Amino acid sequence: NRWSGDTGTTDGTCTLIQWASRRSRKEELNDAYEIYWLGSLCVTKYRRTKAASELQRATQHFRDALCRMPTDHPRRLDMLEDLSSSYSVLFQITGALVYLEKVSQLSQEVVDHTPQNHQERQLGDAAHLELALEVFTKTLDAAKENYPRLHTCNSSLAIAFRYRCFKDGNMLDLDAAIGHFEQAIHLVTIDYHKRVRWLQDVAACYGKRFRKTQDIADISRAIERAEESLETEKDDLLARARGYSVLGSSYGLKAEQTGAMQDLELCIQMSHRALAIPPPDCPNRARRLHILGACYGTKYGRIGIPKDLDICIDRYREALDNTPHDSSDRGLRLCSVGGAYLDRYQRFKSWEDLHDAIERLEEAIQVTVTPSDHPDRARRIHSLGIACQERYLGTGKATDFVIAIQYLEDALNLTPANDRDRPARFDTLGSIHHAHYKIRGETADLIKARDYYQEALQITPRGHPDEKHRLGGLATCHHDLFLSAGSFADRDLAIDKYRKALELTPRDSPMGCPGGSGQDLLIIYADTDSWASGYEIAWKTLSLVPLITPHALRNSDKQALLTSIVGLSSIAASVALMANKSVFDAISLLELGRGIIIGSLHDMQTDVLDLRQGHSDLAEEFIELQEKIHGPSALATFDERYKAGQQYEMLLQKIRDLPGFSEFLLFPAQDDVKAAATSGPIVVINVSAYRCDALLIELHQMRALPLPDLCLEDIKDRATTLTSLSTDTLEWLWDTVTWPVLEALRLDQAPGDSWPRIWWIPTWPLTRFPLHAAGNYNDDLFDTVLDRVISSYSSSLKEIINSRRRDKTRDVPIGPKKVVLVGMEETPGQSRLEFASQEVKQIAKLCSFSQFHVSRPKNQREDVLAQVNGCGIFHFAGHGMSNLSNPLKPTPSRRTTDGVKASRNQPADPKAILGLSFRLWYRSGEAKAACGRRNSLDERLSVNDESCLRIAKSTYEWIIKHNLSNDSISEGLHHACRRLRNEWMSKNSLEDEQCREPGVKVGDADPYSIQVVLPSTNRPRDRRDILYCGHSPLLWVPYVHYGV
Repeated sequence: NRWSGDTGTTDGTCTLIQWASRRSRKEELNDAYEIYWLGSLCVTKYRRTKAASELQRATQHFRDALCRMPTDHPRRLDMLEDLSSSYSVLFQITGALVYLEKVSQLSQEVVDHTPQNHQERQLGDAAHLELALEVFTKTLDAAKENYPRLHTCNSSLAIAFRYRCFKDGNMLDLDAAIGHFEQAIHLVTIDYHKRVRWLQDVAACYGKRFRKTQDIADISRAIERAEESLETEKDDLLARARGYSVLGSSYGLKAEQTGAMQDLELCIQMSHRALAIPPPDCPNRARRLHILGACYGTKYGRIGIPKDLDICIDRYREALDNTPHDSSDRGLRLCSVGGAYLDRYQRFKSWEDLHDAIERLEEAIQVTVTPSDHPDRARRIHSLGIACQERYLGTGKATDFVIAIQYLEDALNLTPANDRDRPARFDTLGSIHHAHYKIRGETADLIKARDYYQEALQITPRGHPDEKHRLGGLATCHHDLFLSAGSFADRDLAIDKYRKALELTPRDSPMGCPGGSGQDLLIIYADTDSWASGYEIAWKTLSLVPLITPHALRNSDKQALLTSIVGLSSIAASVALMANKSVFDAISLLELGRGIIIGSLHDMQTDVLDLRQGHSDLAEEFIELQEKIHGPSALATFDERYKAGQQYEMLLQKIRDLPGFSEFLLFPAQDDVKAAATSGPIVVINVSAYRCDALLIELHQMRALPLPDLCLEDIKDRATTLTSLSTDTLEWLWDTVTWPVLEALRLDQAPGDSWPRIWWIPTWPLTRFPLHAAGNYNDDLFDTVLDRVISSYSSSLKEIINSRRRDKTRDVPIGPKKVVLVGMEETPGQSRLEFASQEVKQIAKLCSFSQFHVSRPKNQREDVLAQVNGCGIFHFAGHGMSNLSNPLKPTPSRRTTDGVKASRNQPADPKAILGLSFRLWYRSGEAKAACGRRNSLDERLSVNDESCLRIAKSTYEWIIKHNLSNDSISEGLHHACRRLRNEWMSKNSLEDEQCREPGVKVGDADPYSIQVVLPSTNRPRDRRDILYCGHSPLLWVPYVHYGV
């Protein structure tokens, strides 16, 4: 070390220095080595003379040499160390804090330029750090209160303490760093040039302390300081980028504890802003990409949208690609990428994802150079243990189980007792032993799982987002112990934990769906016939769902969140009936659950149309807010949507205060429900694993009709064969559903001149079945729904009620004499519909004879929307597409000017949809879902192009003949379908003796022909033995009417 030992004294030293100076100036001014040598000679002279001037000259030469030395040169590190040491000695001699600042800056640069795997890095780093801390502390102790550079001394100490904390994990150092940063900020004016950086540094420190303490005051202070830095600095783009990054990270940490979606979306928003600021090759870009990836990963973990996980993986990988191989952050980036791949494997079960996850997590551990007891090492081993656990669950190999257990136990042993991640370590060990029990059936594993779950829950902070999950895990474990050993104490503990988990569902956050705990409780209560308790839980669970789906969430996010409670409302309605509650109670539960799921567009349409009649300004405001929150041009940030959601809630209350609108978007009262059956009974078919019922709503009563022959599993099995519908399915529907209903309603006689009407509201998997076509199709034409009643469908009871109410409160005109016709023979990616244009021509001809104004816009989105406003009938002949983001909202295929389907990229916005009031919406072609209007004619299943033409022609002839009355629409379709059905019956009637011959095939070339297959038994043929296959001959089945 050139700072210690006897350097010797010779008279030739000065001469040597002068010679080197002349050579350096005259011959090799650009040679960094010569200049560095000159600085070393000055240091040597200082050791002899103790002249500070020599040391100052040395620092000048070292700086000049560094300016000429390439940044990646291996000798640059030596120069940095010598320059830092020179400034350190100068500070000790002079007491000038300017030298202290330079030591602080150079100490960090020395660390940055030391290779990650350098054997002296940690020792050298520690030596410089301890020297800096010693020097800064002595200076601060000696400084007077009015010392002019006291703020610099505080900031230098803060930087040193922070770095030592980040290196060793000592939280006392972090506390000291925060204190000195705050003191430095307090000592300077608001426009001091380093204040913004200190604000951001202290915000980052608060965030790190929050990770350890989970004290909400720390993260609130972090957000406050980061926001202050952005308010102060308006011009420096790099400083603003760092401020956005720190602020985003702080919001992300807060979201982890509170589970608030608003915080998570703000984290994403701030992280995007940080990345948007140039330059793209910023040294901190990798860190900012990593923060953004973490945000999307957290969002996926809470809501479960695959797109968020894909974005998370992309950002993590980009961050890893921008991280040097010798960077201390590489292990963290590898661990994050591996964890994201693991999440994707758990969702989609791709072995490639699991392989990638394990590979990256193993590499993350290999590059980890932190002390063996550092929390980061434990986290990475824990992640690898989870990945090995998933591999065990996939393979069932005992060796995989042993490997996973070893990693998970090592992670637990490396995690300090007061570490915030320790509950997760216990929880994961409980999970793998629970899984091992389910595979091997050994009670010892179940007991271990229970113990680990209990330990995890015991040390989980109250109110933590994971508390609900851990309560659920422990409850499930107790329930399995009850099922295994019959211990009623375990059953009671399971109920208690499930109830507590349900109570912990966040009231202001979509990050804790109540469906899991609620359904698990319902199962326990159902198994023990505790129906009253089950009913209580059903109400509580469904009542919580609106609270976890705030208006600020996008519809796609809501649906992903609600996936886990599909069918819960049907189960709840069944539980209500088992608890001897009224039919109205059961219907209320059913409508509550169904209305929550995004397909409530129908209810919204009808309510908004009512509002528009007398309060058009409020209706417009309502539609505008809907467009802001859910439309195709929806507000990009959660913060903006959150504000719009608050305005939406206030507007709802304002509307409900108006006379006649107290139930706006709410479920009506019991009398209103019965009044909806004024034109005919309404039949809600509720199905669940516990019971299946037809809930009959009549003008004078509501009652439940049990359907004992209907089974949920049978419905699901038959739903898989609906693409090749047979009369066997129609007979099954007749025997199990429609015949008992018609008999109970006394609709068991042939109708006279006036046909009775019935409204069907099927639920859950039954929604795909054609109840209107159910019947026994043999020689007797009377045992069918089609020959007894006119059927209509509705997606909800409230839609019918609102339509009925609107008819009573205002005079309904016949409707505008304007008909808009759209026909598309060609649709990209779909089969050609050769009869579509011919269908439109025939309808146009019929309407023109009846003094209707016919409009045929171009097959472009803008032209169609411009024409349909104000029309009475909108007829679309073409392919339809099911809208996966909202199954209740089908999308007709349309073209833009370049021939691309507009329905994918340019859907009609809510304002355009809600603002239209058609007398009739007729869709002819191929469709698989229904869209509600006042009256809507659709195809429930795939249809024959030519049959569409015939059905449309017959239906319009009836409608026009009866002057477009409400009843004429359903009647016209009904009689058209019966006519087509009768033709089918005539063409496919077989002689009895032919039917008795197994395997007879008749008329294979005829599209209306059928194939008869009889089972190889000796018993007499029953009419149910007939199975129609090949080309589906049931061309009259798909056509349905929605509306009143």
